[in-house]
Amino acid sequence: MAQATGTSIVPTFIIRQKDHTHRLVFEKPVIFEKMEMEEQAFSSGMQKLVDNFDDYVRTYPCHAIITMYIAEQRAKNGVVMKPIFA
Repeated sequence: MAQATGTSIVPTFIIRQKDHTHRLVFEKPVIFEKMEMEEQAFSSGMQKLVDNFDDYVRTYPCHAIITMYIAEQRAKNGVVMKPIFA
């Protein structure tokens, strides 16, 4: 949708602090540029998002555990995420 409309995606993360407060972090926007090969532009933008997410998971692995747990529970209940572009 971002690529079709020319908007950008702003990655955001909530980080739990040691004092049990939370910090909201806004990263630089990822722009899904229109290129001659739209699939290439989509892949490029998605890779930027994945790399950004990967940095946070590596820095704060405890934050990712709940996401993995939820995905596991959904899979046990038969809820499977399907790719949008298959």
